[in-house]
Amino acid sequence: MNVEFFKNELKNSLVNAFTKAFPNAEKLDFSLEIPPEEQNSDFACPFFIFSKQLKTSPNQIASKILENLEKPIFLEEVLQAGAYLNFKIKTESLAKTVLTQVLTEKENYGSSDFGNKKKVLIEYSSPTTNKPLHLGHVRNNLIGISVIRILKMAGYDVKTICLYNDRGIQICKSMLAYQKFCQNENPKTLGIKPDHYVGDLYVRFSKEEKENPTLTKEVQEMLQKWEADDKETIELWQKMSNWVYEGYNQTYKRMGVTFDYRQYESETYLLGKKISYEALEKGIFFQKEDGSVWIDLTNEGLDEKLVVRGDGTSVYITQDFGNAVERQKNIGFEKMVYVVGNEQDYHFQALFKILKKLGYAWADECFHLSYGMVELPTGKMKSREGTVVDADLLMDEVKELVKEGMQKTEKFSETELDQTAEIISLGAISFFILKVHPNKRILFNPQESIDFQGMTGTYVQYSHTRIVSILRKFGENLPQEADFSLLTEAEEIALLRTLANFSQTVKEAAIGFNPSKIANYSYTLAKNFSKFYDKHSVLNLENEELKFARIVLLEAVKITLKNSLNLLGIKAPEKM
Repeated sequence: MNVEFFKNELKNSLVNAFTKAFPNAEKLDFSLEIPPEEQNSDFACPFFIFSKQLKTSPNQIASKILENLEKPIFLEEVLQAGAYLNFKIKTESLAKTVLTQVLTEKENYGSSDFGNKKKVLIEYSSPTTNKPLHLGHVRNNLIGISVIRILKMAGYDVKTICLYNDRGIQICKSMLAYQKFCQNENPKTLGIKPDHYVGDLYVRFSKEEKENPTLTKEVQEMLQKWEADDKETIELWQKMSNWVYEGYNQTYKRMGVTFDYRQYESETYLLGKKISYEALEKGIFFQKEDGSVWIDLTNEGLDEKLVVRGDGTSVYITQDFGNAVERQKNIGFEKMVYVVGNEQDYHFQALFKILKKLGYAWADECFHLSYGMVELPTGKMKSREGTVVDADLLMDEVKELVKEGMQKTEKFSETELDQTAEIISLGAISFFILKVHPNKRILFNPQESIDFQGMTGTYVQYSHTRIVSILRKFGENLPQEADFSLLTEAEEIALLRTLANFSQTVKEAAIGFNPSKIANYSYTLAKNFSKFYDKHSVLNLENEELKFARIVLLEAVKITLKNSLNLLGIKAPEKM
């Protein structure tokens, strides 16, 4: 028996009660929600969706259902709260079911077959290869990592892809700066991380261009040479691209970023042109006097969109629909998710409309996971001015802040200090960013992110280490049996309910591609543990049976905390 058993039995009871109360009504699905903590119940069922069909207020429908409801044996009471019925499960049944399930499933607790192995392809990161990854990429990568893990736990078959934007005028600016100013040096001899070195060249070019406008013409000429396959230009591009990828891979490894597939714009930028001219012949696209090809999306609430310039070159959206078609052909997906900032909202609206007009039914299953920008208290990042916040430097800064705090305790060797500070700092950054809904802007405060109080990753990680410490003092062998009927305190019941809600929270996060649900859940679980531990003893109890029951409860909390942090890409340390 597991938590789903309770839900299924309650739904069956509701269906039977509905049939008795409204014998001639069309059957609708009953949904069970997680009620607010103050309701002191385990599940809630709303009746708003029934109101229109039955021409009755949802409050009256709830009353009629309650009158005809036969309570399952595990149910303690059912209370009406307006348009809701709240269900309270007998504490012993809830405790035995939830704790047994957590301790049996362990790292798999929270998983389900909800996604039914639906194939989901997620594009994330996708940087432009003329500079290192920055704070905006940090949010992109962290959202990608978390959504991937959430979807997998919810039963989806997930694959990942990165599209490297490795061609164009921006790339040539770094190349020309190297060619004109720095040919006798390289990142290794200078001791500079290679992607940072290329980024510095981009910044230098932008500054030099302001003083010397002829560089604008020179960089355009370099782009023309690149597109004409000039040997020297191609060799320079390959050398500098490899520097960037070397640097990216170091950052990706540190953050836990991986990809199943990689695409390179330099290899895919022509993909959409053939589709464009085929669509032109079919009358889906139209041509203007200068030879440029367009699609009219005005009936879709957008505008006319250029897809091929008059000189025959394609634009970004052409590459994107070409890429999408290629991915469906070579990889296959039932849903494709683009993790891209909200400044591209209009672009993706147009892209999906174009794919639909081209006749691809799967266009309806393309989704833009739009996220807001990240800013620092000092203001917005501007890469051309050299004020971009590099991802590596951000991680290093937060790590140093963590080390400063840890060194005061004198509990760590140098190796332990470095390793633990890395875990805590990455967790702090991840949690601070992921606790906010993706579509909202973030003001990232490094000092605030490592606070041991409040809704931070550090607080949640520390809760995990406190439980590990308690269990370590108890001993290695967990009790094989425990009397769960002894878990009657309000703080114990709050923990049990929070544990029981984990799988449902994972499903909801998967449906909305929303890691903030998991972050909020992990904080709630950690907070409820703190409330329990501040008020109740665990090891210093004369009642051995109660001690055993509480030890099992804390083991379940530890497992679930670790699982929820893992969904956020955060490690759960055993010492802080």
